[in-house]
Amino acid sequence: MSRLLSGRAFDSLVVDELLANGGMAEIYAARHGSTAVVVKRVHPHLARDPDFVAMFEDEIRITARLRHRGIVAVLDVLRPPDEVLLVLERVDGVDLRTELTRAHDVAAPLDIAAVLSCMHHVAEALAYVHSATDDHEVGLGIVHRDISPGNLMARAGGGACILDFGVARAAARVAKTTGSITKGKPSYLSPEQASMDAVGPLSDVYQLGLVLFELLTGQRALVGRSPLDLMRAAVRPIAVPPSTLRADVVPELDELVRAMRAIDPRERPTAERVAAALLGFRDHPGMRSAADLGAEQQRREAVARRDRALELAAGLDDDDTQPIRTR
Repeated sequence: MSRLLSGRAFDSLVVDELLANGGMAEIYAARHGSTAVVVKRVHPHLARDPDFVAMFEDEIRITARLRHRGIVAVLDVLRPPDEVLLVLERVDGVDLRTELTRAHDVAAPLDIAAVLSCMHHVAEALAYVHSATDDHEVGLGIVHRDISPGNLMARAGGGACILDFGVARAAARVAKTTGSITKGKPSYLSPEQASMDAVGPLSDVYQLGLVLFELLTGQRALVGRSPLDLMRAAVRPIAVPPSTLRADVVPELDELVRAMRAIDPRERPTAERVAAALLGFRDHPGMRSAADLGAEQQRREAVARRDRALELAAGLDDDDTQPIRTR
């Protein structure tokens, strides 16, 4: 099979345009009959690695059992020669890395109420995953290991979902088995990941705390000039309260972010507790959302435009009226 999948059909699956190219896979828009889906094509060097493929299939069998609005559903796995194609639910929305980029481009903070709502839905999904069991009520022990803005998506109709469970988990298992460097994005590693220690559900909570900090402040919590610097920063993180960078963050939200980013996993709240805490901020009396601030700014700008329009209209009767320049 050629490297370019566009236009190829597999058992009624038609793969169309390339949407993105990530660290582990290429992502394509596709159709299965009249249903829009997404195809994730694992990069060839991974697809040809028998250890990765075996673990990937094992992980997909587990994650395919998950049924939650906050988890992108796995629909099928296709295996053309030397290829691994994962067929996923198509989600209308935008990933949080794109949202952060847009906010940076316009030099405006993300709506704080929208951030907390989105993170609430993600925390709910993580709580569901962390507590998932098999048919015998035995815990599946699922940990994502790569919670980061690019793996979180805000749904167009509200809510949010988590991407990449199977691929991230399989890569982490291969890394652990082979003794290679920790898999995951260096800017979003938990202390235990950076130290190559055992990783559990509370590692996901720590990573979610890093994402929440970044969504609130527009700045990454872990910074460094190289992946090695970032791993060192993850082992010995400096927890800066979000309120030092954004005035409308209330002390209780500062405390939640601090708890989620505790170095000792035993001191972190569970995803279920994080979800409940985030929901509680919805009606917090001290919370003034960026939407409120944005609305106020828009009102001031509208008043200024109105006053300017009135001045220009009044000036039309004057002989020395200058032409209006637009841009």
